[in-house]
Amino acid sequence: MQNQIYPPQIIENSAETYIAEISTRSQIIYSSILLSILCIIVALPFITVDVSMQSPGIIRPTAEKNEVKSLLSGKVQEVFVKDNQNIAQGQPLLMVGSETLDSKLKLNGELQLEKQTYIQDLQKLVRIDTASIFQVKGISSALYRQQYNQFLYRLSESSQTKNRKAKELLIDKKLYNEKVIAQREYENKVFEYENALAYYLSAIQGQLSGWQSDLTANTRLLSELQAEEKQLLKEKELCTIKSPVAGTLQQFYGISPGSTIHSNQVLGIVSPDSDILVECYIPPKDIGFIKQDMKVYFQVDAFNYNEWGLVSGKVMQVASDIEMINDQPVFKIKCKLDKDFLQLKNGYQGKLKKGMTVRARYILTERSLYQLIFDQANDWINPLVASQS
Repeated sequence: MQNQIYPPQIIENSAETYIAEISTRSQIIYSSILLSILCIIVALPFITVDVSMQSPGIIRPTAEKNEVKSLLSGKVQEVFVKDNQNIAQGQPLLMVGSETLDSKLKLNGELQLEKQTYIQDLQKLVRIDTASIFQVKGISSALYRQQYNQFLYRLSESSQTKNRKAKELLIDKKLYNEKVIAQREYENKVFEYENALAYYLSAIQGQLSGWQSDLTANTRLLSELQAEEKQLLKEKELCTIKSPVAGTLQQFYGISPGSTIHSNQVLGIVSPDSDILVECYIPPKDIGFIKQDMKVYFQVDAFNYNEWGLVSGKVMQVASDIEMINDQPVFKIKCKLDKDFLQLKNGYQGKLKKGMTVRARYILTERSLYQLIFDQANDWINPLVASQS
């Protein structure tokens, strides 16, 4: 029987011919690719990646900004600082005019000096006795020097009367002893002398009592004046507006000597010198992922991410209610930084400053590549998920 063979055209296009033409090296490469793909598929469940979300944020001081207000109305006399200047706590910023207070303080000082002079004079006068009554010296005030001189004049008259009555009594006593005058006449002289002596002593005691009353009154008035002075000085201190905290003075402009300010007017804002934190803004749909002590990485807009890298931190505080920022509801999240600088490979450091904007990356969980591919495929295939998207 005649042998049947394929035509040459068919043999050239057959699989056997193609396989015979493939070199052993090509087969090895092909097998390696297949094996690599198989290994990758097998490794998908074991290779994990971080799943994160992002939100904008800004670097702020831990302490809130403080407003500088004036408690008084008036004209500015002097300005001691300027805008964007670093200031210390309690440092004077400006002084408001206080002409009325200055007048009151001047009058108060004059009255205190007067009362102190009165008290010094009265302390000398109330210590006198019958032996030293005519020997008081150093009366400074015109008022009590005049009173003392008038008192000495009256007392001198009373003393002369008393001495005359004493002499008359002494003479009448001799006459009475010699039976020259009657007993009644002698007793009248005794009575007159005793009246003169009593008037003399009462004049001294009355004047001393009056001076003692004046001493008490002037001491009380001096205490009141001193209390009033303290109050006036406190009010004057309010005329010097001081910084409530140490920091940087901001928005302090439009104020110069001669300017008029009003009570409770905001004159500027002090950004305190304190540690910094990052305040981030999370939309309500993502707030459920955020929890305290969650790890966060920050990309600072002022530094090139590829050169400077990221700075790490963690969530300190999660707001319990939303706030409206740029007409958008957000939750404020405060995060603590692990360091306050970024560093290049050559060691140069870039300091993080208040006001810098950042992008916060929150590490939510770890997921395998297999789970991510499955989730993505589920989003494509599941009609419910696709319709929601």
